[in-house]
Amino acid sequence: LKMSTIPVIDISSIVQNDSEPNSEEFKKVSAQIDDACRTIGFFYIKGHGIDENSMKDALKLVDELFDIPKEEKEKISIRKSHNHRGYSGFGEENVDDVYHEIDMKECFDMSLDLDSNDEDVKKGTPFYGPNQWPEPLKGEWKDKVNRHFEVMINLGRKLIRAFTPSLGLPIDHFDEMYKKPLAALRFLRYPPSSHFPNENGEVRVGCGAHTDYGFLTILQQDGVGGLQVQNVNGQWIDAVPIPNTFIVNLGRDFLVYFSHYPYFFELICRDLMSKATCGKYKATPHRVLENKANVPRHSIPLFFDPHYNTLVEIVPSCVSEDNSSQPFLFGEHLEKRFNATYSYRQEKD
Repeated sequence: LKMSTIPVIDISSIVQNDSEPNSEEFKKVSAQIDDACRTIGFFYIKGHGIDENSMKDALKLVDELFDIPKEEKEKISIRKSHNHRGYSGFGEENVDDVYHEIDMKECFDMSLDLDSNDEDVKKGTPFYGPNQWPEPLKGEWKDKVNRHFEVMINLGRKLIRAFTPSLGLPIDHFDEMYKKPLAALRFLRYPPSSHFPNENGEVRVGCGAHTDYGFLTILQQDGVGGLQVQNVNGQWIDAVPIPNTFIVNLGRDFLVYFSHYPYFFELICRDLMSKATCGKYKATPHRVLENKANVPRHSIPLFFDPHYNTLVEIVPSCVSEDNSSQPFLFGEHLEKRFNATYSYRQEKD
């Protein structure tokens, strides 16, 4: 695999036959994913079972949300949520903790929409509870968003099974932790930079360089472009939009979970998928460039993360004397990362 390219993997056999891990088709796809994760940490997926019209409709939902008046978006500010759900304006999340660049994006986060009768809500488990919905778009818009969320969750459950053969895990290894995931669907808009005069000469990006701090991210992007991925040589590679594909990357926590390749150990143990593999798989830095197009850029990531109480530890096949990371709760890690990147959570301290 050339380090200047991001592979495109056809996962149709996984989607159609996800219960047959011993089939040659399943093993082939698993090996391709394994190779991509060990080298660049990003890959496109096609043959995922979500039709083109559904993907276009999802991007329309993003447009409809961010086109409502600012005061309506502020009514569902993430600052008002106990569950980290709702709208975030420009500069409220800044993911680059090195150069402190200002992220020029708007966000809307939603997850499982749970009422007061839910067991995790009753227990006070962090991040479980109701979503915030924009008043002008309730009803049909809300229903469409929830349906798309379910479609993406189902894709995530099938996709993550494809990691198990190469990691020496049983096919159902991830099933329990994803019965009630902390997965979050995010709507993103990056307006053209021309909309924001920069008289002070501030360093601004669409989204600063970072690694995701969960397990697995499945991203739909529109045709505007701007996403870049950093390879092991420090070069930034354009993740150009490819119609009818998603782009997948691993978070730091997945990489703690497994660990065969000491060369990647330091990079991988920064985030979860990386920590879980402790060096086998790569949590890759990526960024979104300042949008210099004449139209907004839209994207929809699904942060496919497990239940709050999931114990993140190195799987037995990856344990060695060189990587004996201590187990920790996924949810506690997530809280720490949110506290570090969201201004409203820092103000509460």
